[in-house]
Amino acid sequence: MEVFQSFGRGERVDPEALHEMTQTAGHMDQDLMQVRGRVEDFASDPELLAKVIQGNSLIQQLAAMNPMAAQVINSPEALQKIFSPEMLDVLKEGRKPGEAMIESILGSSQAYE
Repeated sequence: MEVFQSFGRGERVDPEALHEMTQTAGHMDQDLMQVRGRVEDFASDPELLAKVIQGNSLIQQLAAMNPMAAQVINSPEALQKIFSPEMLDVLKEGRKPGEAMIESILGSSQAYE
């Protein structure tokens, strides 16, 4: 954090601090790639994905309070779309999923009724 503050004040930054900061960022990228790989592994197995999602107490509470959320949560096809590489890319980039993507997920959940 101090490195950023130094930049903001126009001060000279210690090269070692910059190097350490870039190393930390590199490790974070590796960690994110590992997490993404695990999520994609879950998404490739509809039964495991449903078990993990439906076993979460917060998800269970959401499903109990919102019938539409319950439809999505109980639809293996909808869950696979939510955790698809395309959706993960959208979220990683900080964008909102497009209307077509949301409609596709909701359509999948309604087909599963």
